Amino acid sequence: MVRKLLFLSLLLCFSLFGQDVKVQVSTDSAHYRIGDLIKLKFEISHSQTTRIMFPDITDSLTPFEVINQDTTRTLAQKDGSVKEVYSYDISVYDSVNNYSKSFSIPYQIAGDSVARYAISNSIDLKVSRLAVDTTAEIKDVKSPLSEKVETVIEKVKKNWYIWVIVLILVLGAVAYFIYRKYYAKPVPVKVKALTASEEAYKRIKELDAKQLWQKGKIKEYHTEITEIIRIYFERQFGIIALKLTSNETIAELSVRGVNPDVCHLVDEFFALADMVKFAKHIPSLETNSRMIEVASMIVESSKSRERVEESKS
Repeated sequence: MVRKLLFLSLLLCFSLFGQDVKVQVSTDSAHYRIGDLIKLKFEISHSQTTRIMFPDITDSLTPFEVINQDTTRTLAQKDGSVKEVYSYDISVYDSVNNYSKSFSIPYQIAGDSVARYAISNSIDLKVSRLAVDTTAEIKDVKSPLSEKVETVIEKVKKNWYIWVIVLILVLGAVAYFIYRKYYAKPVPVKVKALTASEEAYKRIKELDAKQLWQKGKIKEYHTEITEIIRIYFERQFGIIALKLTSNETIAELSVRGVNPDVCHLVDEFFALADMVKFAKHIPSLETNSRMIEVASMIVESSKSRERVEESKS
């Protein structure tokens, strides 16, 4: 009788102390198969003045093994209390019948060094083996290679026409590749060439963009601009202007019926350029700038007869 009273007194004490701490243990299921991953979770609610001394539960979970432990989470509740969450992944590799377990969680209250304990609810688990049909025919885990080969052959025979089409397409692709790489010749594309005046305008514009005389390259500037006009004369009138003197070029232009005013303009143009190239004459900035305009005027005044050429690319 005395022992019963003592036991009841201890339970009453635990109940009174445990009211400050509530431990709820849960799993994601109650029935598992061998090797399944079991989610075990402890949710401990307590006041802010309480410190939980969560134990190492590895040994107390036998025969289960702890596979992983997640980071502990502490959550503030609306009523001012605190909830701590401890999560584990556990598993077992043998059957377990009617496993029932509760946990004792130690804690301390602020200002009191005495360890107290809160008792959790009980979890009930059952772990079963995989069901095996002992009446079924015993078969290989993997079918023999010969059976697989025969299966493939049967599929090929059944869909032979598809494989014929695939083979024809592959051979056609290979033949086309060989033809393109070794036998096909590029088809010549006719490209309309620039007329003599169009080419001259293009080169005059490019020369102006170089800004040679602005950089002090006056001789190079006058040499290149007269060369543009001489090449224009060669294409436009069929004279070898690059090999003729200035006077000979003007004479050839006259023979070909070029307007005398144009010939006079060409004479002044060549004369100024020759003075720069051979007599080291230094023209004014305005003269250098006007050479571009004069070159364009010569082309514009003499382009009445364009000779269009075509080239192969």
